Amino acid sequence: MVKGRTPSFALLFGAALAAGGCAPKKPSNAAQIGSVPSTPSSVACEGCSPAATAFLQGVAATPSPGKQPAKPVKADEGLVVSVTAEQLEMLGDTSPEFSPAARLARGVEACSAEIVTLPAPPDVSNIEQLQGGRLEPDPFLVAVETESKITASPYPVSEQMSAKIEAIFKNEAADNVTPEECKTIEETIALDPAMPMLHFLAAGCWQKAGDAEKSVALLEEELTVNPTHHASYLAVADVLFDKGLEGPAMEDVALALLYYPAWEMPGKYLAARKAPCRVRSVGFAPPVLVAVAPGGVVVAAHAEDRPWLEAYASCKAALRYCPEARMSFGLKAQPYKTSLLEELVCLTVAGDRYRELKGGAGGKDPDGDRLLEAVGEDRLVPFALFEIIGTATPDYMKFLPSEVRESILDYIRASVIAGEDDGPCPLWGKG
Repeated sequence: MVKGRTPSFALLFGAALAAGGCAPKKPSNAAQIGSVPSTPSSVACEGCSPAATAFLQGVAATPSPGKQPAKPVKADEGLVVSVTAEQLEMLGDTSPEFSPAARLARGVEACSAEIVTLPAPPDVSNIEQLQGGRLEPDPFLVAVETESKITASPYPVSEQMSAKIEAIFKNEAADNVTPEECKTIEETIALDPAMPMLHFLAAGCWQKAGDAEKSVALLEEELTVNPTHHASYLAVADVLFDKGLEGPAMEDVALALLYYPAWEMPGKYLAARKAPCRVRSVGFAPPVLVAVAPGGVVVAAHAEDRPWLEAYASCKAALRYCPEARMSFGLKAQPYKTSLLEELVCLTVAGDRYRELKGGAGGKDPDGDRLLEAVGEDRLVPFALFEIIGTATPDYMKFLPSEVRESILDYIRASVIAGEDDGPCPLWGKG
């Protein structure tokens, strides 16, 4: 390790402990979508802030003749990731009759619910709930890739093993450890060599105890049994940096981000290393609100100082509350599920609107510029997977086919990790 610098394992284990990275009593479910408890009020708006709830309560509109009062729609569990070639062609259609905006408009017209678009203060938003909440990766959800498919299932943890791992985590929180404590972890590994996290914990223990070679070997074993473990990739990157292998180290930093897009540790680590590269802010979560007002209309609100987001908010409202809009893009009418295609549609119409306003007097917006860059470089799919889906529910990144993984890694190299002057990171391919 570099003298005078906080050891990366101390940072990593601190982050793991803060995230509650110990063995669960009951394995979690890969398809579960997290949500924030709703604010008690007469408005059914799951996860809404007090400001958003107050805004909704102030909307007095009622459905027009021929429209019906809407009821809140909660997404069914799971995420639809598959997108057909025909659906991708729909996104690129610019004809007046069949562009994404035209398809949405017809769906809204046929919809039984009425959607009202409104400007709102920037703190009026429930975008995180619309995108599925914000979860942390489950280290005990292990992905297994075969020739035909990728499956991921919760690793079975017995009560006895759970207690042992809890004890290991408590010991790992200490600043100093002894080789005897590290050997105790290895004895636990021998009881179940395929269990995730154990090799990682043993690696951290031996690193603190001063045996770097054992630490590296255990990290490699962790990635053998648990190949999507983000923290192990960052720990391996640290080893590679110490060896002067900066290019390979950055590839492991990219893999850490791939499997946990919202993780702040890679950026902090590069700053601590004083590396000539940084991780820019991650996540596309513009301030929009989609919810049902007391009068029964669906409100699609957007930050009043960012008018291009009206297109994004109204698209999210249409695809959630109008089965006709979903069907126009080849999605199932019922039940409503969040999907990659929904994000692609809404990003497309929002990008078109931003481009239109930017060409006039609309000014510049960092989110809008990032979106247009992704569209211009044909990276809208990795943008949606990384910045929205993976940021909200990182466990979904474990299911990606290899070619999709590579496209996201290309996106991370080009747009997420940047040099000090916002140009390309100079370490790619070095060493």
